[in-house]
Amino acid sequence: MKYHNSVFQQLLKTIPRHQFQKVVDRHNGDHRIRTLSCWTQLVAMMFAQLASRVSIRDLVENFNTCHNHHYHLGVSRTKRSSLSDANSTRAASIFLSGRISEKPKAA
Repeated sequence: MKYHNSVFQQLLKTIPRHQFQKVVDRHNGDHRIRTLSCWTQLVAMMFAQLASRVSIRDLVENFNTCHNHHYHLGVSRTKRSSLSDANSTRAASIFLSGRISEKPKAA
């Protein structure tokens, strides 16, 4: 069976992973983190926004339902407590940096 990128994967392709990692490193976002990286948090929160999830419990249940696609997104399963801790302790400036996404290519 041929693999096709999902719309979510196509949306994530607009965020260069290496540039996002530079921002994370600049803010020490993944310092002393064992389970939930900033990239996984970003992907989970984007999923929550696009899927209109209203709570962390709802988000985690729906996000982990398709865990076999996580490999292609570069993330792993997420636990509710880890996501909640990350949302409360990580600096929002990591995710607010405007220089992460690529500029659209001229046609």
